[in-house]
Amino acid sequence: MKVSGFTLIEMLIAVSLTAVIALLAYSGLNLGSMGWSRAARVTAESDEARVAWAFVRAHVSEARPLRGVDDDEGGIEFEGLPDRLRFVAPAPRQRAAPGGLYTYVLELRDGALWLDWGLYLPDREGPRLEPPRRLVDGVESLRGFAYFGVRREGEGAAWHARWDRSDALPELVRIELSVAGVDWPEWVIPLQGGRGP
Repeated sequence: MKVSGFTLIEMLIAVSLTAVIALLAYSGLNLGSMGWSRAARVTAESDEARVAWAFVRAHVSEARPLRGVDDDEGGIEFEGLPDRLRFVAPAPRQRAAPGGLYTYVLELRDGALWLDWGLYLPDREGPRLEPPRRLVDGVESLRGFAYFGVRREGEGAAWHARWDRSDALPELVRIELSVAGVDWPEWVIPLQGGRGP
């Protein structure tokens, strides 16, 4: 009489093959999940860079060469330092803010690129409509802000770490950041009011 069924060795081989297939399937899913997470993180970082770039470019490019009321030398309302940029430009288009001019301050500090903005009042600091906010987080190193233009008569146009000319805006502003170990492309922004007299 012949008994049908599997032998013990056949069962061990079947169970072993099932375990190997399950392990391969789990490894593939885990690898796919890690790839998906990385892609999502890279996309989020890219979106953060794109949104920050669009906001900064839109506002810095519209900087106005306004003269301060209390400035004895009649200097314009523009401060260009390696880690700080202060300028006057029109109201933000993305916000439901009252029209007019605003003072913007972009500052590299505490591992972030910060934005502070408020109504422009020539004789005093205007009210802030919201607290300062981080535009870009995780800034590990920075080459900071740089300014292109003619700083003094007789000099050619060049990049400068500071902009100390009090009668004209620079022609270009450059921002260089390294975020989470990645050097972002440098942002070079032409200023509409950046031609000297």
